[in-house]
Amino acid sequence: MIAAHLLSYLFTQRNQDQIQKVDKYLYHLRLSDETLMDISSKFRLEMNKGLRCDNNSIAAVKMLPTYVRSIPDGTENGDFLALDLGGSNFRVLLVKVLSNGKQKVEMENQIYDIPEHLKRGCGSELFDHIADCLSQFLDKMGIKQKKLPLGLTFSFPCQQSKLDESILVAWTKGFKASGVEGKDVVSLLRKAIKKRGDFDVDIVAVVNDTVGTMMTCGYEDHQCEIGLIVGTGTNACYMEEMRNLKMVEGDEGRMCVNMEWGAFGDDGTLEFMRTDFDRELDAGSLNPGHQLFEKMISGLYMGELVRLILVKLARDKLLFQGQITPDLLTTAQFHTSYVSAIEKDKDKEGLASAQTVLRGLGLEPSSEDCLATQKVCQIVSTRAAHLCAATMAAVLQQIKDNRGEEKLRTTIGVDGSVYKSHPHFAKRLSKMVRQLTPGCSVCFLRSEDGSGKGAAMVTAVAYRLAKQHAERQRILDELRLSDEQLLDVKRRMGEEMVQGLAKETHKVASVKMLPTYVRATPDGTESGDFLALDLGGTNFRVLLWGAFGDHGELDDFRTKFDHAVDNTSTHPGIQRYEKMISGMYLGEIVRNVLLEFTAKGLLFRGVPERLNTPGIFETKFLSQIESDRLALRQVRSILKHLGLEETTCDDSILVKEVCSVVSRRAAQLCGAGLAAVMDKIRQNRHLERLRITVGVDGTLYKLHPHFSSIMQETVGKLAPQCEVTLLHSEDGSGKGAALITAVLCRIRDANQLRH
Repeated sequence: MIAAHLLSYLFTQRNQDQIQKVDKYLYHLRLSDETLMDISSKFRLEMNKGLRCDNNSIAAVKMLPTYVRSIPDGTENGDFLALDLGGSNFRVLLVKVLSNGKQKVEMENQIYDIPEHLKRGCGSELFDHIADCLSQFLDKMGIKQKKLPLGLTFSFPCQQSKLDESILVAWTKGFKASGVEGKDVVSLLRKAIKKRGDFDVDIVAVVNDTVGTMMTCGYEDHQCEIGLIVGTGTNACYMEEMRNLKMVEGDEGRMCVNMEWGAFGDDGTLEFMRTDFDRELDAGSLNPGHQLFEKMISGLYMGELVRLILVKLARDKLLFQGQITPDLLTTAQFHTSYVSAIEKDKDKEGLASAQTVLRGLGLEPSSEDCLATQKVCQIVSTRAAHLCAATMAAVLQQIKDNRGEEKLRTTIGVDGSVYKSHPHFAKRLSKMVRQLTPGCSVCFLRSEDGSGKGAAMVTAVAYRLAKQHAERQRILDELRLSDEQLLDVKRRMGEEMVQGLAKETHKVASVKMLPTYVRATPDGTESGDFLALDLGGTNFRVLLWGAFGDHGELDDFRTKFDHAVDNTSTHPGIQRYEKMISGMYLGEIVRNVLLEFTAKGLLFRGVPERLNTPGIFETKFLSQIESDRLALRQVRSILKHLGLEETTCDDSILVKEVCSVVSRRAAQLCGAGLAAVMDKIRQNRHLERLRITVGVDGTLYKLHPHFSSIMQETVGKLAPQCEVTLLHSEDGSGKGAALITAVLCRIRDANQLRH
């Protein structure tokens, strides 16, 4: 009994000794938390370099714009085709997206082989093959006569300038087809389809599998804004703020960025942690010096990295008693699937798999060899998961900083054979991400067919956005005024002014033109001390023109939103012009427009209760929301203050657009009225051209970032013979009363001196 225990002890000790030797031998492959944080910081710098147009050409991490501007909201519906090209399989799919009260996606698909000679042959033949497969699928589904929208998943580094155009930067994953790099793959596919002539499709979008993964998971979880692939290759994407994406025009909203993070380190950034095994693997690859980060992580290389380590350990007599077989020396003989099998824990299944794999390579492994091989697999796959976690931590920190939130809650959609098939990769990745980003609450969501279904979802979202945009613009067009309409407003204001000045028609005029008995303006010689009493209110008054329209003069310009505001006001039916212009009412007009949008499902994903409260959307919010300096995250903060908690970036953009349309109309209407006054003065003085200064006061004019410039622009257009300067008044109601008194005293004193 003692001898048996001793034998067992010696056997266990010998196993542990060998594992410790292997562990020590591979210590360079073990990364400390400090090293991972350093890698994360370096990656963040590379991200920012890729986002800037001045540095993008030299950036290793390209941060490519995808022109995908929104994630699914659950209202998408219709039939869509998808093509999936980017790894070991090429597929054609028919995806039915249903939204009749319940989100549902139905799919039919067919897998087609891509022969090796087409991967490395002529590019046109590759796309002819894809078109042939698509034709066969349409025949099989009985839909060849329909022209359906199609999304193409093309999972290679591409440069996009729009959603349906994608220039291949470089082949990866073993593809080398000629005549494709530097070309638009959508055009090549359209050309191949046209050459056949037996069917037609509407190619709406081209995406890579990473974007497709994010979109597929985004359909299930609307908090998903990151996509991650760890399979044959590795890549990530996320929704970036447009203001940070300098390669694309515009600074509002978000766009999905295809990071192409597999190339991280191609500029030497990771040399400090690369090992001799990494360098040997790279030297023997199809693309030496490229995709260095991917070569430390992805399924195309993980098994090969293990093989190179086993060869080195065998040569150094640490494994297999120094035995090396031809199969062990053959590139790509140790598949990444072996790594997953060997690391399984259940009932020593992993060790049995190790024995089977090693014997398949012509070796006669001992139990120690099997344990040591399992240890090598663990070290290589753990490093891969931790490297992936380090770069993902940088992405999460970027999103957190963009939002300015203390705690980020988000979802990462994940796909890929390594993530799904390896028994421990997902857990190691998740654990390390949480360790590196304590300020983030992260959920990992496995994608179901992200590369195929994802392309269809991008297409479905594009269709949904186009439909919603058309509906929103139709509603907002009611509030937009053409130059011809503004000229008409000016003309009508002029006519009402004439009626208001005439004794015979004064009583029936809406613009009263009341005499003030102020006969002169200051000439600068006034002096003395004066008292002024200011008993003002919130109403907007110039020539008492706020009542313009009370007799129906503006009925053809008033919208249902104006009617709603008027009907719920203290004095319905009067001061209609004022109710379209002044700060007392603009916020309420915006609120009514937002209610219309929410009722039609275009905003806020349902009607928030507080939005039904009259007066809750104050006009000061327009000035704040339209500030050029105000980021969209601050717009969301204002909406949260209003009780609108679950708003999206898209909601913020739309609210800002509504505010802009409403305030622009107000400034234009005010400018049209002022243009009528300017022309009246010019005509009174019989001048060809009038040069005049207008003193302006009021909180809306003072605080709104664009009101004054739009008003100035409108006056210039409608009264081109008048050179008008708008001068901001300081305390017009108080100081102005004192100045009127001063002018009257000056005139009185002058008259006394004459007499």
